[in-house]
Amino acid sequence: MSMNRIFLLPIIFCTLFQINPSRAYDSKAQANGAIMVITACTWYQMGQIPRSQIMDFAKKTYRSKYGDPSKVNWSGAITIAQKIDKKEGLGCLN
Repeated sequence: MSMNRIFLLPIIFCTLFQINPSRAYDSKAQANGAIMVITACTWYQMGQIPRSQIMDFAKKTYRSKYGDPSKVNWSGAITIAQKIDKKEGLGCLN
């Protein structure tokens, strides 16, 4: 195999399969996001923030503790948070 073909293989592979690593979510980030959603919901239950601010508060808290909130699949984090809420009987999200 010539050197030109070796250098072209990654380009061909990425083009054919359209790999987009920027959209790959980190599962640890998603789990931490779920914790932030539950935390924000708890703050809502205590009357510290309005219900409309739960997600904004969760994202701000995530940013201050873990960094960039765009690493989180927030839809998935909410689903995880709902399961935890139901299992633990928190009564926040269900």
